[in-house]
Amino acid sequence: MTAQNQQVKSSFQIDSATQNGETIDVLWKDGHKSVYNNLWLMDACRCKQCFQDDTLSVNPGNDPLTMPLSPSSNSVDVEQDGSLKIVWDDPRSDHESIFDSAWLRVHCQSETGRSLARKTWDKTLDMPTFDFNDVVSNDDALFVWLDSIIETGVSIIENAPRNEEAFRELAARVGFLHTRYHPSNVFTLDTTDKIAQKIQHAYKLDRLFYHSDLTAYTDSGVIQLLHCLEYNNSNQEAEGYSIIADGFKLAEVLRKEYPEHYQQLTEEYAPACRRRMVAEEKVLQEGGEALGNVSQNNTIGKYAWESYRLNHVIKLDEWGNPAEVRFNHNTRAPLSMPHDKVKSFYQAYRKFVELLEDQQYTKEFLLKLGQVLICDNGRILHGRTEVGSTLKRKVLGTYVKGESFKSRWRLLLGQKAQMNDFWLTGLSDKALETLANRFV
Repeated sequence: MTAQNQQVKSSFQIDSATQNGETIDVLWKDGHKSVYNNLWLMDACRCKQCFQDDTLSVNPGNDPLTMPLSPSSNSVDVEQDGSLKIVWDDPRSDHESIFDSAWLRVHCQSETGRSLARKTWDKTLDMPTFDFNDVVSNDDALFVWLDSIIETGVSIIENAPRNEEAFRELAARVGFLHTRYHPSNVFTLDTTDKIAQKIQHAYKLDRLFYHSDLTAYTDSGVIQLLHCLEYNNSNQEAEGYSIIADGFKLAEVLRKEYPEHYQQLTEEYAPACRRRMVAEEKVLQEGGEALGNVSQNNTIGKYAWESYRLNHVIKLDEWGNPAEVRFNHNTRAPLSMPHDKVKSFYQAYRKFVELLEDQQYTKEFLLKLGQVLICDNGRILHGRTEVGSTLKRKVLGTYVKGESFKSRWRLLLGQKAQMNDFWLTGLSDKALETLANRFV
């Protein structure tokens, strides 16, 4: 079904448009009024002299340095198809702009609130669950899955074949895999790996506290996937269970109930560091040839890595809403702040941890064989319960670049919006989501 055959909501239909000095006022059929600056409209024009259809980028001739700062229009009309036509009084050339009405509405300069609506959750979360075969073979199912990650930050895939090929296939549906300081991009969490337990806290058998991964790195906004290949527990205790918490929910509680602590965690920086002098793993490229600084006999690569980063525990977006949570108790570095701010910061930090320990805001469950846990690392704090001496657990892990994940979601959302590519170019996430849901 095409967009032309579907009924558009009244909020995207223009009732009237009038010139008003340096603005054009648009009245919508739902009663809302939008006011658009003439200069903004001229700069946003998608006519052929202003915008390149092939490269989907602004034409060099559309130059804000030469266009009039107070442009005026000779006429403003609502076309038969509902679009807005403006004939400009432009001394440079004959110039007409035609704007899609829905595109105009999502750029309303009278409305605020441009962050995506996200559903924060607590222990009552009904875990979003999807089938492996559906999401790897059907783009509609893929979009619903990715959209659920946008909304809640977490989901589970069931019925995944227990091998690395299937795991990579699933991850590739989300986006490009993120390579860490190792040249590989898939790692194995194995309770029998004694070497890893000595150099990496995530491999140790003790309880792994709620945390974000990659806090000492610039690019920590990734999607993490964990695939259970083996779980064999002879004593039937709840060992090696996954634990998760919604960082945005904790931020919400802090902002409402403990605003002074919220201010500390959004304004003060908490350093994170990572220094790995001995890191080894088996690394093979396609065709079996060894990669990295490896021994040709056993293809074991040896690597060293050092990093340091200043983070806000709660990072805000341009509109003051939580955009990312970075918290890892094990990668903390000494604070870098004036002495008179240290105590108040640690008070806020303790309150954050106290909320993490509150079972009201956390969820514990067994990641079963063939299941894949997907977490937005910039939002979901994850960990696991203690691993007993008899438990055998093997989990594959990888990260997908956050920008790559968002790109895949936006492309699928663009298909749902059913608009020309030059209208879809340059939309915010919120605007794109609104356009995709403009039909009755």
